[in-house]
Amino acid sequence: MKYKVTHTTKYGYSQAVPVCHNLVHLAPRELPHQKCHEFKLLIHPEPFSITNRRDYFGNEVSYFSIDQPHLGLTVTATSRVVVSPVPKVSENETPTWESVVTQLEKDRSPETLDAYQFVFNSSGVKLFPAL
Repeated sequence: MKYKVTHTTKYGYSQAVPVCHNLVHLAPRELPHQKCHEFKLLIHPEPFSITNRRDYFGNEVSYFSIDQPHLGLTVTATSRVVVSPVPKVSENETPTWESVVTQLEKDRSPETLDAYQFVFNSSGVKLFPAL
C-alpha cells in the first residue's frame, strides 16, 4: 500500500520572536514492512541552519534554527511511504509472558540488555505492580 502523508504544525506569536531553535521527529522510520521513498521538510521562515541525525532509538531528528524575527513558524513534513502486509502470527507461535521473563533473566545478549532498559520507571510512566 502506498501512502502520501502530510503533517503541518503552525505556531503564531503575539510578539516577534527574535531567534528559535527546534527539534522535530517527523521522518518515517525504515522498518522491514515500511519503506520511506521520499521525505521533505519545509520550514517557514527558512532556517539559517538545519542538521539531521539519528537519535538513540534510530529515529531521524532534524534540528533547525531561525535567526530572524518572525511572528509565526510553519513546519510541513511530506512523506511517501510504502507499507507491505505484515504476516499474522498465531497465538500458539508466540511465547508466554512467563517464558519471556525467564529468558530475559538468563539472556545477556546485546539485544536483551538493550531491551532491559524499558523495565524501569520513567518520568512519564511508572511501573504498575499488578502487571
